[in-house]
Amino acid sequence: ARFCTERYKPPSENNMGDTFMHLTNFAINKHHADFEIDEDGDAGHKRSLTSLLQWLSEAGYPTHRTWNQIKGLVVKTLLSTQPHLSHVYHSVLGEDNVGFS
Repeated sequence: ARFCTERYKPPSENNMGDTFMHLTNFAINKHHADFEIDEDGDAGHKRSLTSLLQWLSEAGYPTHRTWNQIKGLVVKTLLSTQPHLSHVYHSVLGEDNVGFS
């Protein structure tokens, strides 16, 4: 999980250019003076999924439900790409290829 180095505030004319607040991109936030990274992934602005789920659980959030929602999003994302992938696959390998090449 990636976190911004500045606390989020709703976008306004005054803060729209504050990339440290609105983007979680590691390549951007690592240049912020307050950027922290923990090699184990348990603290700082870049954390492991395990660490994030543990923090959410300790804070009282329904992590089982959250994890199921994440899994659902992954499945739906993959399903949305399947027609395109199938088309490209058959365009390259031919219609008679059953998927073992």
